[in-house]
Amino acid sequence: MSDFMIFFDISIFSIIMLSVIFVVTKIKQDIYSFSSNLFSWIIIINIFGLVFEGLTWLYDGKSGLFSFVMAHASNFLLILTGPILMGLWTSYVDYKLYSNKKRVQKYLYYQFPSIFMMFILLVNFFTPVFYTIDTETNLWSASSLMFFRYLLTYLLYFRVLYLVIHHKDGHNRRIISGVMLFMVIPLIGIVIQLIYPYYLLTWSFLALTVIVVYIFLETISGNRDFLTGVYSRSLLETYIHSLIEDHHDFHVIMMDMDKFKEVNDIYGHHVGDRVLIEFSKSLKLGYSEKEVFVARLGGDEFFTVLVYHPDQNPEFYIQNVNENMRRNVYLQQFKFLSFSSGYVTYDHKMSIDDLLNKVDQKMYVEKDRKHIQNKPK
Repeated sequence: MSDFMIFFDISIFSIIMLSVIFVVTKIKQDIYSFSSNLFSWIIIINIFGLVFEGLTWLYDGKSGLFSFVMAHASNFLLILTGPILMGLWTSYVDYKLYSNKKRVQKYLYYQFPSIFMMFILLVNFFTPVFYTIDTETNLWSASSLMFFRYLLTYLLYFRVLYLVIHHKDGHNRRIISGVMLFMVIPLIGIVIQLIYPYYLLTWSFLALTVIVVYIFLETISGNRDFLTGVYSRSLLETYIHSLIEDHHDFHVIMMDMDKFKEVNDIYGHHVGDRVLIEFSKSLKLGYSEKEVFVARLGGDEFFTVLVYHPDQNPEFYIQNVNENMRRNVYLQQFKFLSFSSGYVTYDHKMSIDDLLNKVDQKMYVEKDRKHIQNKPK
């Protein structure tokens, strides 16, 4: 038994880590969330996969009827667990990209491959088309249709890749990064295990994927606005506070889109969401995140912090945003769209509230000026 524990130490460690994450997600979950529920099932099925994988090796080659039955049962469940897990992962990615529960349910949680696999495995009891277990030696060996196990898995991988490519313009970098890690990490484990078949890494790397995706998509979401990918309002005050504590000089700029309501009223909220995404890109284009800190306050209000640099000033930045909007193909469909802005240079006597109130007032002064200027006479 001690040899078994040593051989499967990575799998055992993975089970412990997944169990901890499962408990943490349940403790932190204040309200029901469809994506969190999917993620919980991903953790559970991943744990089952790690257990079944260990059992297949434990009973492989062991004599006796009990070992023969356990070898059949563990191999059956392990092979079936793979497409179930991949279907849940694909459902999770689909929901993260489209935020549509009914869409995922319509695709039956992408469980078509697992249903097909179940059928083949049931046939395998009577005709060993998938795998065989020798009745005398109890040794496992693959049969002619075993390639379906990998084919169905890779079909779901390609489905995820299609979802990302098809919808890449509609979502922020954090989600795309999480999805890419979901695709790359398990493949690394598969390649290593193909080279070194006695290292059981495929399911452990899937467990690693759960941990990484949890960090990317389930824990740091509060720092980013879900729609646009810029920073959230909650992080804005923390950032400004840190600049004040470190005695930095900086400018703050508040921006509000003009006539944005017309976009929602005429074209619908899905178009309005895309406009906000493209506008947020215009706020960052040409700058690194170290140069500008962009946050969404809510609705169509955005806030930028420029740390002082001799070559950089708020008026130049505002002009640059206007230029970026003019070059943006999607935004150019809405010729009436513009934005009002106000900016304030931080003076070390100001509190954060003073700073935010002052820049807010300046922005609305410009907005009122534009409204009066465009008012029919």
